[in-house]
Amino acid sequence: MNPGPSPMVSVIIPTYNRAGMVKRAVRSVLSQDYENFEIFVVDDGSTDETSSLFENVEDGRLKFIRLERNVGGAQARNAGLSLARGEFIAFLDSDDEWFPSKLTKQLERFRELPEEYGLVYCGLLFAHSNGKPEREFVGNAAGVFLEDLLVQNLIGSMSCVMVKKRYLDQLGGFDPLMKSCQDWDLYIRLMNICRFHFVGEPLVRYYINKKDRWRISNRTESVLHGHLRIMEKYKHRYDRLPGDKKIQHARRMMQLFLEVGDWERVTYFLEQSSPGEPSPYLWAKRAWVFLKWIRYKIRQRTEF
Repeated sequence: MNPGPSPMVSVIIPTYNRAGMVKRAVRSVLSQDYENFEIFVVDDGSTDETSSLFENVEDGRLKFIRLERNVGGAQARNAGLSLARGEFIAFLDSDDEWFPSKLTKQLERFRELPEEYGLVYCGLLFAHSNGKPEREFVGNAAGVFLEDLLVQNLIGSMSCVMVKKRYLDQLGGFDPLMKSCQDWDLYIRLMNICRFHFVGEPLVRYYINKKDRWRISNRTESVLHGHLRIMEKYKHRYDRLPGDKKIQHARRMMQLFLEVGDWERVTYFLEQSSPGEPSPYLWAKRAWVFLKWIRYKIRQRTEF
């Protein structure tokens, strides 16, 4: 059967046990003011009623793919990529949602840019499940450079990006060995072959729910594993970072290890972030870091 003309955009929504949220994500795509797209909802082996939600799909642009077992976000996204026909790929996490003009504004930005630009990202609004006010995050107008991206993921969620498919095909998609930080890893690899730009306004609502046990960003140990894998994978690049960037990265890693109470690594990255400082200053910093960790744990308990 002839599938018809290719859509301009392929939207890929991986999901796992989020039957209560994935329909909201899909509705936000179907409500876009740009209509030439296809949607792939990739069910990554859910054990809830996710599959039953898509038994009677009326919109021909929506396709449901069910994987037989849970393989993780990287392979689930790759499954969608293997079927995508669009020139552009847009990703949406199943617990987030887009504003209606998201696709339009990113496509408009691509039309304004030279051909070597392969990724356009946008800002987002952090929406808290506990009723706290929404907080806005918008990218840096000066742009993102590789040495900044190695320090931390400055682009954010996959829900914010649109990528030219040919660049994703050139990379072979997502690295299936990355169980977390898959987005960050992809951005680093993409930055080696194309340029990035952004739309300077929030076009995604990113829901923060600390009780969602399926969200990888809620599992600090998984996030840490991803960070360590990134450091190992790109060690040759980290070794060449300028001193100030190495210090920024060490502070970032110290904060993550603080959250899980790994004091051996906290101490290591504290020393990396304070090159040349005498021992008394380091001991004072260790005491300060310990107090900071206690305050963090107290705040965690009171907020959630």
